Amino acid sequence: MNIHELKSTVVTSNIAGKSIDKKPVNIANTIAEQKEIVNDKGAQALKNYFLGTQNIPSFKGFDCNTGEFNHNMMLVPCACCGKKMINGGENVDKLADELKQLKGEDRTKFIDETLEIYRPVQKAIVRGMREVGEKYPKKTTMELLPIMANDVQGILKRGQLAVLDDVDKEAKEHYGEENKVSEYIKSQRKFVNGLEHNSRFNREKFVSDMDKITTGLGNEHAKGHVLNLAIDMPFEDDYYNKMTKKIKEPRKFIRGLFANAVKTAEHIHPKSLGGPNSTENYMSECNECNEKRQNYDLNTYWQTRYPSMPYNVQRFCDAVTENVITDKIGPHFVDYPKDLKVAVESETKGAITLKVLNPEEINKKREEKGLRPLPEPTKENIDRARQIANRRKPEAQGPVIKPHKPERPFGPVKPQPVKVETEEKQETEKAA
Repeated sequence: MNIHELKSTVVTSNIAGKSIDKKPVNIANTIAEQKEIVNDKGAQALKNYFLGTQNIPSFKGFDCNTGEFNHNMMLVPCACCGKKMINGGENVDKLADELKQLKGEDRTKFIDETLEIYRPVQKAIVRGMREVGEKYPKKTTMELLPIMANDVQGILKRGQLAVLDDVDKEAKEHYGEENKVSEYIKSQRKFVNGLEHNSRFNREKFVSDMDKITTGLGNEHAKGHVLNLAIDMPFEDDYYNKMTKKIKEPRKFIRGLFANAVKTAEHIHPKSLGGPNSTENYMSECNECNEKRQNYDLNTYWQTRYPSMPYNVQRFCDAVTENVITDKIGPHFVDYPKDLKVAVESETKGAITLKVLNPEEINKKREEKGLRPLPEPTKENIDRARQIANRRKPEAQGPVIKPHKPERPFGPVKPQPVKVETEEKQETEKAA
């Protein structure tokens, strides 16, 4: 499997299904209104459980550790930022080992093909690496880092402008040439270009403004696309500076470019606050999103840093459902989309709502594809499916990213004969 298969990592299927709630929830509703809408019995029971009520419901999900959950969650986007994720630390090492020795066009090609897996700060850095590398094509990435260290602020500034360009382009595709997003981006370009050394760009305000503007335009699908690009804006300058100071340790620095993209299992209700280690309390997030949330309230977290999270959780849910339908995930996860809906809507008090397929609708989709219906999620069937899934190698379940290799001629490279000139021959040539 080569690096081009990164493109298959994110499943963007839009599965048509009915919402479990009888009354749909509009994200624009106030939280007070949304509290009244969360009337699903399972959601209310889970809410009571997290609030300390002793009426604990019996879920169809099952207890498992985060490693087992990650092992099954292949081909899914991050439920928070929506970006592609890397399966495990081994792939981080492979990518880092490859990048550090690349030069010229091979390095540029590698960066372009992996650009979607980098998180905000890391994306600004590799964009700067690509730019500096074009000036010094004969230097390896390891040799390039000391040169980059002399232009930290410049790389950050150009990274910010690149994000503004990406957002502007996406906004024009969805809203037309003349739109409020592009008008706002124009003002932000002037602001970034006018920043002096050590001045700060308020990333949180930028993301918040983008959320307000796109919400007013009314197209939720377009809003999700635009906000997913807006959150690529590099984090605060001090965070960026801490990252670039690690250039003095090149091997760790290059590995750090990929480490934040590693897939993790996020506890929907924080483990430190009593959240269980079980499937109904997990969703897949990249390492950066998981670490930054810590045990903050989910609503406070996504509204301030990742306003596109409602859109991305739905994409994640759709990806998992599609994988169950097509047997990329075992039948023991047939109830997972429904459990995820209950947990997310309860934890966010209805601010995020999901449309999911129930097991009967999933089996109907399978029937349309000519596949057998999934067995009932009894304990015996779940245990059997878990045993089969845990015996599978990760390569069989999803993309294991392999390093990009420069093109080489087929077959062994033949050694070239070494010309040895004698002193007599050299003197003869000089005389001639």
